Amino acid sequence: MKIEELSEKTKICLRCNKIKIISKFNKRTAEKDGYSNWCKDCYRTYVNMQKKIERQERIIINTGVKICKDCLKELSIDNFYIDRDSTDGRNIRCSVCAREYKRRMKNHKISRRVSDANGNCGGRGKTRNKNITDKITTKEVIELLDKQNNECFYCRVEITDSNISLDHATPLSRNGKNIISNIDIVCVDCNMLKGIKTKEEFIKFLKDYIERLNKVNSSPKADDNYISQAQRAEIEPEPQNIISPRGLDIYN
Repeated sequence: MKIEELSEKTKICLRCNKIKIISKFNKRTAEKDGYSNWCKDCYRTYVNMQKKIERQERIIINTGVKICKDCLKELSIDNFYIDRDSTDGRNIRCSVCAREYKRRMKNHKISRRVSDANGNCGGRGKTRNKNITDKITTKEVIELLDKQNNECFYCRVEITDSNISLDHATPLSRNGKNIISNIDIVCVDCNMLKGIKTKEEFIKFLKDYIERLNKVNSSPKADDNYISQAQRAEIEPEPQNIISPRGLDIYN
């Protein structure tokens, strides 16, 4: 780089992972710094590849090969997952890149959840809660998720990028600390149900609640002597109208 370029602001391209000067990135108002996350070269390569893929999708897939969107390799159609929403019936990424993309998306969602837990307010860079002094890191949360076997701490449902949530065992509103030892990775449903309860209070609540549900399921839903109208109709079918010789409707 030239000496003048070194004085310019730099940024890391999220596609090629290279540090480049800010002028090598397209402007994008939706981003925090006002510039795209991909450099111009990577974006140009991506656009050209998309055009090539679109041309390929117009061809009837009888050749048995397809180009992966990420690694740009021409592979057998068997290396792509089935995708009924795709025009050719296969995923746009090969199986290896699809798994890597899913991992990246989960890590991205984890980073967003960590940012929320640390008191940041989305993409504007403003602090939502200035009282939070302790900070947790994405690496700590990923390690914690591995310890939990990628499951919710309470209900053991699989944690995905769509239902992941970070919960403070002792809520911040009850003098809890924003440290990894006070964090549990839970699903959104359990997090909403827990509210401002502590971990011990919530576990006790779940046990009591399950006992209540078991009692409801084991008890009769109605009096044994009572037969509903629907049940009576099954036992005693509705009598049919019969025309008598005298021209009057009578019941059997």
